Amino acid sequence: GVNMSMRQRTRSSLRAFEKGITMSENIITIRTGKSCSRCHNLMSVMRGSKIPFHEIKLDENPEEVARLKGKYGMVMLPVVSYGDDEFDGAHMSSILKIVKELKNSMKEKIAA
Repeated sequence: GVNMSMRQRTRSSLRAFEKGITMSENIITIRTGKSCSRCHNLMSVMRGSKIPFHEIKLDENPEEVARLKGKYGMVMLPVVSYGDDEFDGAHMSSILKIVKELKNSMKEKIAA
């Protein structure tokens, strides 16, 4: 089903990310909803992290809602894109792992 393919993509995306295949120049895009507590929590983490990101408010963006529904059927918010990888709210641990890795890579760039 749709969820299985997203789960499989998440696993391979994480493996690629851990191997450093994902390029650090990419900006995280976060799709949020007004009444989504996971979205609010992630947004505060992102703002505190100083990692550059782009937010798409789904309440104001019906085209993006249609794209997500067409691609996945049903998704749990937030939906986060990084490079060619896309994770939904069912994979918050994967999302937070990427945020942590980006934070670390930013510290390394500042220290270098």
